[in-house]
Amino acid sequence: KEIGFSIWYHENKEEAYFWLIGIKEKYRNNGLSAKLLDLSIEDISKIGYSKMFLETFESCDKIKKLCLQRNFEEIGREPYAWNSKDDVKIRYVLELKER
Repeated sequence: KEIGFSIWYHENKEEAYFWLIGIKEKYRNNGLSAKLLDLSIEDISKIGYSKMFLETFESCDKIKKLCLQRNFEEIGREPYAWNSKDDVKIRYVLELKER
């Protein structure tokens, strides 16, 4: 039974980009996003990428917290408007070592 997913991609041999994570509503707030992020970090590291990038928004407190707990470094911010709301896009990077 599918209850969530994560998507990442790469543009070169060194860097992977974590693009999207989703958990069905009734399964949220049980640590599943953290587990999916951790599995993605593990997979990306094992494949041999040296960096993992992730973007989120200032308004996404849960994802920001997950990034900070996993030692992602904030590398940029820019104003961003979506759904008629003003927000700030935050870009993070995680330096990877094979685990």
